[in-house]
Amino acid sequence: MVKWTSKSKEDLDQIREHIAHNLNVDLAISTLDEIIDEVMIILFKNPLAGSILEANPLFSKLVVQGNSIYYCENP
Repeated sequence: MVKWTSKSKEDLDQIREHIAHNLNVDLAISTLDEIIDEVMIILFKNPLAGSILEANPLFSKLVVQGNSIYYCENP
């Protein structure tokens, strides 16, 4: 199960708002759905996917559609 932090939800909202404002609402919604689905699929298949951050080895980084997603396993 993926639990999104308040900050990550805010970031996703900003991405959605940016796309909706500059392109269109339907694209914004579908893009966010795709990002969230892809993160969940990747981490469901392999909870240790991504590269470990040197600054804090408890966290890893995935890049999904050009967006950096930082996460930790069982925080």
